[in-house]
Amino acid sequence: MQVLGDTPADFSGSEVQLHGEFEPDPVKVDADGKATFDAVPPNTYTVQTVMNRSHWIDSMLLVRPGSSNSLTVDARRVRQLSAKVVAAAGGVVPPGMVCRASFRAADGVGVIHHVVFNEQSIADLACVAADDMILEAYDEWGTILASKVVHSARDKVEVIELTVGGEPITIQLVTSDHTPIPGAGIQFLSTTPGSAWRLGMRADEKGEAVLHSVPDSPLIALLRSPQGHRWIQPFELPAKRDKPFEIVLAGNCSVELRARDGAVALPGVSLELGVPQADDFVFERIATDDAGRARFQRLEHQDFEVRVLGVGLWPTVVHVSPTLEGAQRELQVRRLGGARLRATIVGTPFRNKPIQVRSVEFDTDVAEWLAAGRIEASANKLITDADGRLNLDGLPNGQYTWSAKSSDGTQMNGHFTVPPRAVTDVTISLP
Repeated sequence: MQVLGDTPADFSGSEVQLHGEFEPDPVKVDADGKATFDAVPPNTYTVQTVMNRSHWIDSMLLVRPGSSNSLTVDARRVRQLSAKVVAAAGGVVPPGMVCRASFRAADGVGVIHHVVFNEQSIADLACVAADDMILEAYDEWGTILASKVVHSARDKVEVIELTVGGEPITIQLVTSDHTPIPGAGIQFLSTTPGSAWRLGMRADEKGEAVLHSVPDSPLIALLRSPQGHRWIQPFELPAKRDKPFEIVLAGNCSVELRARDGAVALPGVSLELGVPQADDFVFERIATDDAGRARFQRLEHQDFEVRVLGVGLWPTVVHVSPTLEGAQRELQVRRLGGARLRATIVGTPFRNKPIQVRSVEFDTDVAEWLAAGRIEASANKLITDADGRLNLDGLPNGQYTWSAKSSDGTQMNGHFTVPPRAVTDVTISLP
């Protein structure tokens, strides 16, 4: 990963911590602002970059099997923005307050800046990269006491007030017969485009959780009972807060997936159950059995997302709707392969020339996958070398077409097949 600052002094002495299923020792950022973690198991992690005692940055990172991940943490000063925490009438500002600014970076990564309020109750937010963000103030126990959706202009001096001491919201999770569900996990997410806001909570022995403040933006609540029931609940701020906001969990539906590559069953494929609104949130991970089958259970009849993980497999995402009877869904997963193209023109190597390659099944130019880092090509471009060769790796198996110009400028076309977990040789002879 790379930490960016206005000068090396900005990240000098900072360290990076990895939080999640795998938590190695913290790594110091070097003189170039770089830090590396090796052999990280696939999962969702929070990468915490501690700039100093008053400022740390959380970045969400989804590690896929067999992949190398890079992350840029931008701590450069780009605006004249600060937040001030104030108390509602008759109240006081609790000690140890921290400001939280959450947003999605340009590359889609969820980012949260934590900045301690100083003795004047001010938090300096000059390093927040995005113009649109959610600002919050939380106390020393992590309880969020104020929140606000903010649009910041980079050319203006702005001070945003966050008022603590508002009326809280109580949420109660119950079964269909209104029995409380103690210990249920709750994850609130903002569905506003570009927002990375989220808040995790756990229900108490009455099945209740108290929200002191949430942003005034569209939210969903992702719920999980101790018995494993999963539920997606759109959440709107109740007009009246004199009694608990009740959420009923049923979750008696299921869906069975059959992973296939064509007609071939695929055992041992790792599947993630998530939600369309948050690609880095995971309810559960399971693997397909010897027949390529896997079942997700205790779900509500809602729209879930299933993601395919695994070394040597093309990343695939499908939407599923579990049913009481048990929905069934075939999941076509492509194993990866490669191609070795060798082109000649009038009998000599087709040197340093472009060759267009397109997937027939996905109706996509391979150049798009290369630009997105999903496949590999020799010299990292779709151009032949001095011997007229072009190597492609990490392609989903299936039919492809190629296109190149002959000596008189005529567009010539052909096709080839990439086999699963193997490499094919493709000879192209241009007149």
